[in-house]
Amino acid sequence: VNLARAKPLGAWFYPMAKYLFCGVTLLVLIFGLSLGILVAVFGRQLLAIYVGNPDAIRVGYSRLILISLTHFTCGFMDVFAYSLRGMGYSLTPTIVSLCGVCGVRIIWIYTFFAMPELHNLQGLAISYPVSWAITFLVHFVGFCVLSRKREQAALLRSEQVAAE
Repeated sequence: VNLARAKPLGAWFYPMAKYLFCGVTLLVLIFGLSLGILVAVFGRQLLAIYVGNPDAIRVGYSRLILISLTHFTCGFMDVFAYSLRGMGYSLTPTIVSLCGVCGVRIIWIYTFFAMPELHNLQGLAISYPVSWAITFLVHFVGFCVLSRKREQAALLRSEQVAAE
């Protein structure tokens, strides 16, 4: 994603960058959901490769369902972060990813996980998709703002070139 977007953006060719971005985002959705559904369907058999205890498979399967069916949001988060890096903003997505993924999980542990009804393995596993979704949303807002800023700069640059 980073290389595919960086080349058109470096050449100030935004239509190609938008086309690539939409294509990669669609691929993440298709493959993420397809593989997540496959893992959910065959999860018990996959877990049986590693564990023989039926109780362990039951517990592992509940966590596997949660993670496999929501893991595409992690892919969305990465697509937006890499797109921002391709636009030349490397520090912003790094800080957002670090604070979003790690920070949200730490906050989750000290707030929601401390509640008796969420103080179990499932309550802890929920912090993964929650942190991915929140980080994705922050990356999305940052992408929209910074993308608009870059497009305005490109428009101004093309007007200056045309005036010369």
